[in-house]
Amino acid sequence: MRLVKPLLFIVMLLAFAQSITPAFAGNEGCENAPTAIVEVGDAARVTEDPPLSNRLRRLPNTIADILALMPPGAEIEITGGPRCNEGLRWWRVRYGSLTGWTADGEDGVNWIEPVATSPAATSTPRVITTPRPVVTATPTATTNQPRCADAPPVQLEIGDTAHINADDDSPNVLYTYANGNSESVAIIPRSADITIVRGPLCNGGMRWWRVTYNGKVGWTPDGRDDTYYLIPD
Repeated sequence: MRLVKPLLFIVMLLAFAQSITPAFAGNEGCENAPTAIVEVGDAARVTEDPPLSNRLRRLPNTIADILALMPPGAEIEITGGPRCNEGLRWWRVRYGSLTGWTADGEDGVNWIEPVATSPAATSTPRVITTPRPVVTATPTATTNQPRCADAPPVQLEIGDTAHINADDDSPNVLYTYANGNSESVAIIPRSADITIVRGPLCNGGMRWWRVTYNGKVGWTPDGRDDTYYLIPD
């Protein structure tokens, strides 16, 4: 009988400890997080819209010690995660010589985004069925846009609604990331309406926008050379 009570006490103590452990692992507890656009191994950066710094914390929660403030545009490497806590999705990242945890966004707004890499030469970002007609359009004056060597003049910005060029026989592909090697999310048909929610990013010479279409979110290019794939409403 001398061993029963100590063992029972230990079992009860472990059960109590488990009941107060934060739910860091798994997919539950990320209800306030946006759609994940990064994964382990990605080169990423702090988004410049909104132009706010991200906190690098020692642990994946909002009361952990702050190791650094990572300014907009700061480059990071995703090394672990994700973990869900306090409604946010946390990633373990490397920033310079520091390693810690940072949240990837809230209420549909991403605070970190992948840094686009050049796709393989064999990739085909668009489904092409016939030669593309040249569409003449007057670009909207927009500042602070990245240069994209093969893209037409920019005529879109965040918040715009747009549609696929009705004069083009090819649909646009909605990709997980801003390159044609990533997973296809959906095929956007001709004249379909979309909403611009983030971007642009330059990759493979094209200008990519993060858009919503029929309840799905992904990246799609706005054109090549003098041809527009996306037309503002």
